[in-house]
Order: sequence, then structure tokens, then C-alpha cells
Amino acid sequence: MGREWLFEYDSVNKWASRIKLQSSHKSTLDHFIQWYRENGGSSDLTPDDLIEMQKSLDNSEKYKILDKIQEWITTLRNRQGTKRVKYSQLRSFFAHNRAELPRDPGFRPKSETPSVVGDLSPEEIKRVLMSSNKLYRALFLCMFQGALDSEMFVYWNENGWDSLHEQLKEERDPIKIALPGRKINRNIKPYYTFITTDAINAVREYLDNVRPRIVKRLKKKQAEKGEVYEDPGYIFLNQAGTGVSKVTLRTYFRRHLKKLGMIEEYDTGDPQIQVRYGKNPHEMRDTWRTLWSKSPAKYEVGEFFMGHSIDSLGYDKAYRDESFYKNEYLKATPFLNLLS
Repeated sequence: MGREWLFEYDSVNKWASRIKLQSSHKSTLDHFIQWYRENGGSSDLTPDDLIEMQKSLDNSEKYKILDKIQEWITTLRNRQGTKRVKYSQLRSFFAHNRAELPRDPGFRPKSETPSVVGDLSPEEIKRVLMSSNKLYRALFLCMFQGALDSEMFVYWNENGWDSLHEQLKEERDPIKIALPGRKINRNIKPYYTFITTDAINAVREYLDNVRPRIVKRLKKKQAEKGEVYEDPGYIFLNQAGTGVSKVTLRTYFRRHLKKLGMIEEYDTGDPQIQVRYGKNPHEMRDTWRTLWSKSPAKYEVGEFFMGHSIDSLGYDKAYRDESFYKNEYLKATPFLNLLS
């Protein structure tokens, strides 16, 4: 059964209207409901039923559903961090439906599966870059030099064409990337970052020599069918003419790690446990942060470029002085240009 069945229920739609649901949110709720049906709940238990049950419980029974959630969490063979995320996601479902679960600070999900420690070095990033085709070399360089996570990269790829094109015409270095804010700060605390020489050169190479060929091929293919190909205006296009997804980024990166002998893929033997590696696209942010710390650039400016909150009270407005922040970025560029 797919997970779209969840959206037949008002509680799930309300949840989706209040936060940006990821596939993991839906997966967590779906798996919990399936488990609950087999462990004490009715065989036709729905998301709406859970909300109504929680709202109807009196003070003496208010922990009933929470106990079930905690019982389910303890049965999982995920890592501790994943268990905490699932626990938080289920609490979020109830909270956004005005049926908040009682607090239980004494419950801390534990796991026998060890956490994965990130260990991606600058030299390893360079090896991946040099083994990648022009599309992925350019976009991985942008992710690295801009300290972009996959979500922010996809946002920029789909919304940054006009700004990038203008800055390339003006031959700027560094080039600014404007972003809406990460995670819970999306559209609340927008920020910006930069890319510099290595990434800019790779982007020019891709836009001049690769992207036009993709568009030309797709236009011809669609014309043969009597159809018209419409360029979506994304910076980076895959061979199908659409944007590059977060899953594709991870898959391509991992494939090259394996190709270069930097990881050895294995099967956990347990479908509940996802194989994780200490070398992945997100780890480029950690490597970027390490190199930034070795540069003479200010620590708090680096935090800003990563999309982190550097002043929770909002007193520090230094980021509005773009020229100052750009100069700090330039101080770090000798450390961030891995190819030149």
C-alpha cells in the first residue's frame, strides 16, 4: 500500500498545511498506524481516529497513545538519531491537530546500532569532483563552496537562474546565492552564501557546452512527437530535461565513492536499518566548515553562510552589509578552491 491513502483524512491534510511534510513524515505515520492496528488498535484505525482518541482521553488515560508510540519506537532497529526523528514527527502530527501529546522528558530512545561518524576529507571531495561528469562536477562544486545542503541546492537550482545569469554576465567573483532559510527557518530567516572561482568555472563550462546540447536533443525529440519541449529554466538539467533531485544527488555521489574505492556497499540484512556512510553530499558542509575555521575569516560569518542562526534575538544586522560578508568569504577562498 502506498502512503497517499493518508491524505484521505482531514488530520493529515491539516498537518500538511502547517508544515512541509517530507516523505519520512508520511512513512513514520503510516508505519506506526500499521503497527498499532496489529498491536491493540482496531484493524481499520485511521489518522483521524488517533486524533479523536487523544482528544477524548481524560487525565487518567492521557498517556495511552503516547505509551503506544514509545512502545513502537523501542521496537525499531534504527539508529538513535532516526528514532528521535520519528518520535518527534509523531508528536508533531498530534500537536498540529490540537491534540498535543503529554510531555515525557524521561523517555529517551536508545539504539544498539552505532551512529555513523562523518569523515569526508577535502582530498576525497576533490577525487569525486575529478571523476564526475561536467554536470555533477559543477553542481557538487556549487554545493561545496556554497555550503549548501541538498534542499537548498534544489531550491537554488529551480529559482536562481536569472540571478546567476546576470552575475555571470557581469563576471562577478564571488557569485551570490540567495536562499529562503533552512528547515524551520524557511521563509522566516532568509540568508545568502557565495560560490567562487572553481565553481564558477565549472558552471560556465556546463552552461556553455553541456546544457545547450541537452536542450537541443530534447527539443528535437519532442518535435518528432509533434510536441514542444519547454525549458523549465533550471540551472542544472538532467538528461530527461528536469531538475536534479535530492535522491539523485545522493545516489550519484555514492556511486562515485564506490567507484573510487572510498566506500564498500553492504547489506544490513534488516530492512529497518538504512545503510549510512560517513561520506555523502551533506558531509561536504562539515568539510567546508572545517576549512573555513582554518581560514582567517570570521567564525560567525561562516555560520551565517551555512544557514545557521547566529543571533537568536536578531540584534546583529551585520549580514546586511553584503560587501563586508563578501570580503570575509574572499578570505576563505584559498581554502575552498580545491581544484585551483
